[in-house]
Amino acid sequence: MLLNQKQLIIDEFWADWVAEDGLARLWPKEREIAAYGRQFRNGRGQVSAYNANAILFLAYFMILAKSPKGRIEEVISSLEVDGIKGLYHRWPSSPYEHERHDNYAAIAVLSALYGLPFAKDIVEYGEKHFWYFNNIEPYRKFNIMSEDDWAQVRQPGEIALYRACMGKFPGIFTSIWLCGGILVNAFNADPGKTNLSWIRCTILHKRPLFRPIVKLWAFIKGFRFKGGIKEPLELYFTKEHPIAKLAALLPDTNKWSF
Repeated sequence: MLLNQKQLIIDEFWADWVAEDGLARLWPKEREIAAYGRQFRNGRGQVSAYNANAILFLAYFMILAKSPKGRIEEVISSLEVDGIKGLYHRWPSSPYEHERHDNYAAIAVLSALYGLPFAKDIVEYGEKHFWYFNNIEPYRKFNIMSEDDWAQVRQPGEIALYRACMGKFPGIFTSIWLCGGILVNAFNADPGKTNLSWIRCTILHKRPLFRPIVKLWAFIKGFRFKGGIKEPLELYFTKEHPIAKLAALLPDTNKWSF
């Protein structure tokens, strides 16, 4: 019965909550059209998701659904900037706004989850470009006086995550930074920030170096979200979203889906 219910939710997601380009929607297509008066199209002319974290939402779903990788590799590759491996747009061929660390975390986690090369691509690009990721002007050099340029530089904790996702030792300093960030988040009640730390923890708990801090994070979070990850996901997405529906099926013995 539970398996049938889960499959119905998965089928609903792929039918109604995924855009033509494979990215995940925050709202159903009909609500997007009602809200904005039209469908959003990416730089390739494909109908896309009307949100800036569509690959992140897709990662949430894939972790909970435990589905085969399907189009994941194709979708992530479509986000590459001018074919540059390790540098991504929010939507395919769409230099509309700067990409940020949250979607890169999703790409790295999906890479680790399905044995894909994208975390390695991110690390190699970052090491060559001093961890400066400018998807809008990829060939422009970093301007030390530009506040906007500094916003595109990855923090040490993110660097540690990328390296961990590719199976590489992250380094002592960056690992301490990552653990510190996770610990600070453990006391944060914001659903969106909780979800973002959770996606990191789904991979980091598999790494012995980070397993103790992940367990501590889940323990502390449990005082605020007694039902586990289903509570912040439901608060962020609402009960009708397939991501929240899948999370609601998690048993109490695995309420963080680790």
